[in-house]
Amino acid sequence: MRPESLNFLSCSVFRPELSRIVATHFPGAAVSYLDSALHMNPSLLGKGLKRLVERARDRRQRLVLVYGDCCPYLQQVLEDPRLGRTRSANCAQLLLGGEAYRHFARQGSFFLLPEWASRWRQIIATLMDMDEETTREMFRDAFHRLLYLDTGVQPVPRATLKTCSEHFGIPWTVHPVSLENMTRALFSAIPSW
Repeated sequence: MRPESLNFLSCSVFRPELSRIVATHFPGAAVSYLDSALHMNPSLLGKGLKRLVERARDRRQRLVLVYGDCCPYLQQVLEDPRLGRTRSANCAQLLLGGEAYRHFARQGSFFLLPEWASRWRQIIATLMDMDEETTREMFRDAFHRLLYLDTGVQPVPRATLKTCSEHFGIPWTVHPVSLENMTRALFSAIPSW
């Protein structure tokens, strides 16, 4: 498949990593980003996703979705027969690799991706439409720790992680991840149409 026929659609969280990977391995491919702040408004996020998917379809581009872990709108996009064929890739799956991701998920980790850490508390509270105390209780019940994925692209926001950890009463840890996992996963996600 010619790179110029591909359009990678990604959360802006991965702008540095994905820009480098596409420039190196898929020169000529298009890359579109949606600001991760849109997670705070599910309605706008859904509209933005559909608009970018439809634009790629109109340009006869094959779309590779590289997006977050908790977006129901991805499934809607993938199931919409009008939008043509797409491939999706889970952000944590891309960075951690399959087995590590499943291991940490089974251990009750809540994943914090780069750039989300500074605002994830507000994002979650808005998406769940719950007051802070209810959100605290839900997180204490559901998760054993916060797991920050350190790509090495920017400094780990330790002060923010500490604040969030204290807010929810659950510990946090940092897990270094390799961007090579992301490159391999993107290659495997590219369909052979």
